[in-house]
Amino acid sequence: MAIALPSVEHFQAPPQALVNALLQRDGQWLYDEDGRDLTEFLWNFGSKVEMHTDEFGPGCVIAGYVLSGQFDLVVDGSPLLPLRPGDVYLLDPDVLHGVPDGSFGDIICYVRKLRPSELTLPLGFFVQEALAEAENCISDPPAEPGEHSGPVFWVESDGQTVWVNGPGGDCLGRFGWRGIDIHRSTEAQMAGEPQCAFCTHSETRLADWSAFQAKMKEVHGIWVGSQHLPDRLKQDFTRTYAARVEGEAA
Repeated sequence: MAIALPSVEHFQAPPQALVNALLQRDGQWLYDEDGRDLTEFLWNFGSKVEMHTDEFGPGCVIAGYVLSGQFDLVVDGSPLLPLRPGDVYLLDPDVLHGVPDGSFGDIICYVRKLRPSELTLPLGFFVQEALAEAENCISDPPAEPGEHSGPVFWVESDGQTVWVNGPGGDCLGRFGWRGIDIHRSTEAQMAGEPQCAFCTHSETRLADWSAFQAKMKEVHGIWVGSQHLPDRLKQDFTRTYAARVEGEAA
């Protein structure tokens, strides 16, 4: 089914305690070339974002979840989209979009591209993913202002397998259908430690993804967010996370 873009759907706003914890990291975010603040997917941008497009590849869609602040989103050829906490918006990355002056409050959004294979998933999955990323962000010790104290790495995924590569191109971790491989760094191996820090060789389930995230954090200090979760496990993630949230609210 084709998606009409741009579009907005409202969900429950994030817990205020979570937003307050994120705001306490003011001045401790990364910076991109436009001077806007961000972690990898959590953006704390200023009162204005210049009109621009994003090169995300064919069939991809921009998705954003508003955690804090109120602002109007401008999309070329469409009416203004007023956005508030709890809103999820979808955009065509090839169409000019931006945020004009006049925003209200500290704007924090979780933004990433959705691959074509993800467009059939309920947007509730994206909301749960955003909240999980925010929870991990505030659990990390804050970096120095304007700096990133964590390791340099790259995460790649084709929707089925996830690879985490270090700055030299060496594979630090892999999560696939037939198992998990988490390797020690090249330096550790040269010092005599074995290559494998955590490896399995059986079909992976959702619980294995949680183990992969925990072990990557333990061994390399790297959080692999659930935006990289293989497509076959995302429906399970949605049900499990929703059940946990409902249990905490009871």
